[in-house]
Amino acid sequence: MRKFLALLSVALLAFPAMAATPKVWYDTDGVNVWRGEKNGREMTDIEPNKVFGSDYCWFVADSAVWLSNLGDNEAAPIWIPLKKGEICQEIEMDPEQTLVFLCLTTKKTETIAIFDLEGNRLAETPGVMGMGGYTLEWIDPYRCLFTYSVPGTQRGKRSGLWRGAAVMELFGKGGEDFEILVTPVAEPTATENYRAFGVAGDECVVIKYTVKSPKEWEQLDDGAEEAGQSEEIRIPVPAAG
Repeated sequence: MRKFLALLSVALLAFPAMAATPKVWYDTDGVNVWRGEKNGREMTDIEPNKVFGSDYCWFVADSAVWLSNLGDNEAAPIWIPLKKGEICQEIEMDPEQTLVFLCLTTKKTETIAIFDLEGNRLAETPGVMGMGGYTLEWIDPYRCLFTYSVPGTQRGKRSGLWRGAAVMELFGKGGEDFEILVTPVAEPTATENYRAFGVAGDECVVIKYTVKSPKEWEQLDDGAEEAGQSEEIRIPVPAAG
């Protein structure tokens, strides 16, 4: 099984600290509401997005993602700046709520970027969350099953990138030497795409999408669901490390 390391230096990828305290906060004064300032104009009633399975919610403003802890209104929001051209599609957290996973897309890429609670970008790997219901499926606090993307590929004008299923293992959580190990468990081909769907005991639950000819992808939005050419398969969880 092919394995590859995705290790990015915090020093190289972290953005400089903000010059001033963010003028954005979360208020639970009877009603949940975001408040803040943008271009000198006060904003209220901004709809936040809940981070699934966590105590946080988020929204995007001024080319950055803002997260606020619903259980601690005194804490300053977490500020995560985005690179030029990046669009945040979804946010998830690890089971211990110590890491933030962003699905960031551009016109040609899909990336899962991992940040700490100070907004430092720790690592990233090609992958997708949020769009079409894609999620991280946790095996344990250090490993998750996810849907990865193959950079530079294209199924068709409507059907997205080649995608497979892989297990991501986290090393050095809470320390300075953070890195991830990605182990594919189902690799896409010209006629097959895969989607991480769940974890059942010691098995990865994966949805396999198949077309008879690569040309058929042109008729599909994203995968082969519309053609009914999908099946659930189960693959043993790879050994840790």
